[in-house]
Amino acid sequence: MSDPLRLTLAMPTGPALDALTSHLSELRLELTQCTSLEALARRLERSACDMLLLDEQLDPEALEFLSNQRDDHEFEATAVICVQRADMARRLEVVRAGASGIIQKPIDMASVLEMLNAHLSQDELESSKHILLIEDSLTQREVMTHMLQKEGFEVTAVEGVEGIMEIIIEHQIDLILTDLYLKQCDGFELAQVIKQWDRARQIPIVMLSSEGSAQVRRKILRSGVDDYLLKPVHFGDLLAVINGTIARTQRFRRLIQQDSLTGLINHGQMFQRLRIELKRATRQGTGLCVVMIDLDNFKHVNDTYGHLAGDEVLRRLSLMLKHRLRHTDVAGRYGGEEIALILPDTRACDAMKLTDSLRAQFAQLCFNEDQEAFPVSFSFGVACMSPQGPELSCDQLWQ
Repeated sequence: MSDPLRLTLAMPTGPALDALTSHLSELRLELTQCTSLEALARRLERSACDMLLLDEQLDPEALEFLSNQRDDHEFEATAVICVQRADMARRLEVVRAGASGIIQKPIDMASVLEMLNAHLSQDELESSKHILLIEDSLTQREVMTHMLQKEGFEVTAVEGVEGIMEIIIEHQIDLILTDLYLKQCDGFELAQVIKQWDRARQIPIVMLSSEGSAQVRRKILRSGVDDYLLKPVHFGDLLAVINGTIARTQRFRRLIQQDSLTGLINHGQMFQRLRIELKRATRQGTGLCVVMIDLDNFKHVNDTYGHLAGDEVLRRLSLMLKHRLRHTDVAGRYGGEEIALILPDTRACDAMKLTDSLRAQFAQLCFNEDQEAFPVSFSFGVACMSPQGPELSCDQLWQ
């Protein structure tokens, strides 16, 4: 289970703060209220927070306070400002203060849920940094692996291109780092092979080259390489290129792999992740569980209360899952009202216990509170592959 998100609400006392607190208390959050800048300053001195929702009407100096926190303190929280107007001038002021986004008033719960989903999705992306390093020099391979691991990357280092297709199939590779010249082929050929393969064409490639002629540079870029650096490479430059390339690719990947409503991964990506986890569980001899969640009478919710109410149900269930699941677990939108969970290294009894706890917690939520309030429940089923069991296919686990 992941640690609860530490969210601070810095807002004037009133109905808006009460309503937000009521809704957010249903989620697994470490929630703090501050009704003045002085209280907020004391809160930040005591301990850090992950996200700050700051109302500009809390104090005329709210944006200046945020800017000073960025400049004078180790303040790295995601800050979102609640604003009355959202024109270009105001947006520029918010950016210059160091905020990551805005929510325009009146504040609605859907906007807050989207904000929380975006923050959690970004955390998921940032935690996934797996580099495939292809380097035929043992010394260079060991040095680069050690330096990259010190920066928090997971590194799979190989001498040549043999076996890299299996590595890409079994792992979520975020970047390929390779030399221009390898024993079996050159980087141009490798890049073209990668870009022709559906499974791997979205993986960015960074190439290291000792040749800096205009002709070689053009050939490198035409081959599909995303960036390249000339040797000898300063590690700080390499790190900046790797982080920037992965960030750009992950933002694009997020757009094409995630369900736009819930922020969970989509149907197609679920199958790909399940194939990866099946191979990993078989190789490591660990258990694997798949859970199918189906919202009860969801058509009745949409028909009776409207599709916007149905959307809120799906968003709040998705947010709950993101808070309760481990970083290694996977949640995706399988169908309209169906959500699938992939739980690596998990026994059937633990999967049942977790999901039943989620079911009980979700059944306590209340939706559409401004009009006719209603609860929603869900049913679920669990399929498992035991560590000693036979290797199963995706279709067998889904059934």
